[in-house]
Amino acid sequence: MLTSARSDLLARARQRSPHRSDEMIEYLVDARLRTSLKAFEVLTPPNPDYRELVRRVRVPTLLVIGERGVVSLDAAKELQRLNPLVCSELIANVGHGLPYDEPSRLGGVVLSFLRRLATFRNETAQAD
Repeated sequence: MLTSARSDLLARARQRSPHRSDEMIEYLVDARLRTSLKAFEVLTPPNPDYRELVRRVRVPTLLVIGERGVVSLDAAKELQRLNPLVCSELIANVGHGLPYDEPSRLGGVVLSFLRRLATFRNETAQAD
């Protein structure tokens, strides 16, 4: 895929995501063409145990997943079981391209999360 011609990638991207603007499709295709295969070396074994990494997180963390995305709802629930600081939000009718396809919905979820954090912080400060 990284060695495909730009015109082929554009055609496939337009077919796969007809709702995306031409500008966004061109941006994503050009980014793909600039990506070095070495960028994927981080995905080759041995990989650290993600469970241990998640347990070590010490800050509130928001995981936003698309209903048709790569991360399943079960995987999100597992991360929440591993660490109570992880919360997840599922956005319906969208896949892995959530920031490109539904930026307003994603922004709303992030804003809600940040407001909850601010409320919690204020309540904690008042209790001290």
